[in-house]
Amino acid sequence: MSKDRYVFLATKQDNWQHKPFLATDHAGIEQYIEQHRTTDTYITPNEFKDRTTNTKDNIALLKHIVVDLDDHWQGINLQQAQAFIGLLADRFNRDIPTPQRIVYSGRGLHYYVRIQDTTNIALYDLVSRAIERLMDRVVGEYNAMAQVRLHTDKSAVNGNRLYRCVGTYNTEAQAYATGVYASGASYTLEGLIESFLPDLTPITTGKTTAQAVLAQSTGMQFRQYKREFTAQSWRYAAIDDLKQLQTWRNDTLLVQDGLYHIGNNANAHKRNNMLFYFGLLCKHAFNDTQEVLESMQAFNQFYGNHAKSEAEVEATYKSVINHAYKPPKAATMIDTLQISAEEMQLLKVLIDKAEIRRRNTLYNKRVRQNKAAQRAANKASIKAQAQAMHATGASYRAIADQLNIGLATAHRWCK
Repeated sequence: MSKDRYVFLATKQDNWQHKPFLATDHAGIEQYIEQHRTTDTYITPNEFKDRTTNTKDNIALLKHIVVDLDDHWQGINLQQAQAFIGLLADRFNRDIPTPQRIVYSGRGLHYYVRIQDTTNIALYDLVSRAIERLMDRVVGEYNAMAQVRLHTDKSAVNGNRLYRCVGTYNTEAQAYATGVYASGASYTLEGLIESFLPDLTPITTGKTTAQAVLAQSTGMQFRQYKREFTAQSWRYAAIDDLKQLQTWRNDTLLVQDGLYHIGNNANAHKRNNMLFYFGLLCKHAFNDTQEVLESMQAFNQFYGNHAKSEAEVEATYKSVINHAYKPPKAATMIDTLQISAEEMQLLKVLIDKAEIRRRNTLYNKRVRQNKAAQRAANKASIKAQAQAMHATGASYRAIADQLNIGLATAHRWCK
């Protein structure tokens, strides 16, 4: 059996046809990129078993987790991107993984986290979604300060996706993709969990403590990203929410029959509710029925010894695929799965009006705090300038006129 591995490239000029290259054919890859430098050109950061297609079931090695940070309103320029990275750098390897590289895409940033080569797609999927949520929260803390509106693209966290090549032209943004940060940082998936994702470790210290730990990695405040949801991105977010809910309940609360069957389960033959909703969301989010089945199987595996049988998963899958069910609504899932107010604090879209109000309040408080911090910093800077001018012999009147402050203020600061 061949041990060759492949990457795929695609360009707008070639109508997005995916072209395979041996992963070791660096000269051929670079030549292709050079020939298409003036158009939108993309490459897979992970490697595939054969040259047929870049689907999940064809993945050979997972090498990167990529978080796509975009401003969906107007984009950011290169200078804003560099300034924003300067703010984030203080959090590298402390609150967020140090990226191997960051690429300015012409509109936003592609944040590459290098992982040691792995074939564990299920764990990769779990960790990459959690990293996306972590980055969403951390980036949100700096948006007001940097005067940008960057948000993670939930649908972009995907091991078989293509990303823009450095040095190629973004025809929509009319800018070249540029590398703006590089390092030698690398992590194992287990190392990422241990260092940055405590919510993914088994938690047995009780509901209150576990909830507090999980809350550290929840997404940005709902008000900031609610308006940018499309029907498709909402489904991806709801899929993430069910994974988060599954992890929380599996690790902390439910050890009896009912890991999926939350609520009224008097009918022993009733379809497993959480798995059913998960599959239904996947059906409407993906165009590939095989990917739906694989996603449901991976979702089921995370319950370990409490997982449902293959026959039960297959039966639920057939029910999802063979019937014209509409996408489930948030209110329906909240009611059927009996999602508590405490659990909603961990989720993004499976939340009620009370949780939305709570997040809006927190977000507005954060904005006020940022503005207050900016005013205090500006005041301290002007005060330092006034004292420096006074030390050179400038009069109070000259200081007040130069710095546009009151005469009494100049006297109080410099006396």
